[in-house]
Amino acid sequence: MATTLSGSMNFNVDALYINTTAEGTQVTDKVEKTDSQRNFAFSDGVTSGKADYLYHTQISLAAAGTSTLDLETLTDAFGTVLDFAKIKGIQINAQALKDSGVNIGAAAANPWLGWIVAANDLVNCAPGGSVAAMAPELAAWAVSGTSSDLMFAHDGGGTETILIDIYIIGTSA
Repeated sequence: MATTLSGSMNFNVDALYINTTAEGTQVTDKVEKTDSQRNFAFSDGVTSGKADYLYHTQISLAAAGTSTLDLETLTDAFGTVLDFAKIKGIQINAQALKDSGVNIGAAAANPWLGWIVAANDLVNCAPGGSVAAMAPELAAWAVSGTSSDLMFAHDGGGTETILIDIYIIGTSA
């Protein structure tokens, strides 16, 4: 069975910020328009602007719970084991309408630093929020046997179990 992958990962901020002031009979609008877009359109492959692995899962974290993903042993939707060599995009979505979010960072053993600087750094994804990053160029974020584990921890903001959706795009070489 052969698989192919194509698609895109997009980040977009499109906002109109208006400050209306009235001085005497004159009304003045000060406007700031923001339109910032990043798009990683990819086709199947392992070079710059390409990806050949897609992983998605939903994990459940109980209060004070943690979960670790080994980026070299994940299984895709077709049952194929994915041994990521590079990560080009990652998105984490925390369940809405909860009191708790999730802290994301490198696991204690075989920490994958990727998008963070040091092994004890954490990124917090607030309830109902998303955290995403992309590195579409050839170098991307390397994965190796000693740097392959990503940790997810309940942030302690509440006592309920939370669901987290995880999407990872990368390459086999």
